[in-house]
Amino acid sequence: MLLGRHEAGRMAVVEAGFPMVVPVNFKMVSGDDDNVVFVVSTRHDGPLGRATRACLQIDAFDSYHREGWSVMVQATVEAGDAPPVDSWVAGRDLLLVLRPVTVAGRRLHAHPLDLPNLGAYL
Repeated sequence: MLLGRHEAGRMAVVEAGFPMVVPVNFKMVSGDDDNVVFVVSTRHDGPLGRATRACLQIDAFDSYHREGWSVMVQATVEAGDAPPVDSWVAGRDLLLVLRPVTVAGRRLHAHPLDLPNLGAYL
């Protein structure tokens, strides 16, 4: 699965009535009944730790070729006992388990006529 090969994305939650999007490290693991879950590490006192619903977004883009992909996972969130996540930032002491409700994605491809003139760069 595309998402299993990545470890960083963005998690969106609503905090004080406003959307908040923060970068996170995550791990995709097999959960109960062979369902896929995502584990995110965060601070116990941060806004992500208070969330009960969230959206995890993972993407990759190649600006030169004007192509890429994006996947959005809407999920319920709970603090949980889960495998550790290799966080890029120190001080992440809470593991959140995201149980997907919906998963949607898209691939982006430039139309051939929209590509830059490669001869100008050679």
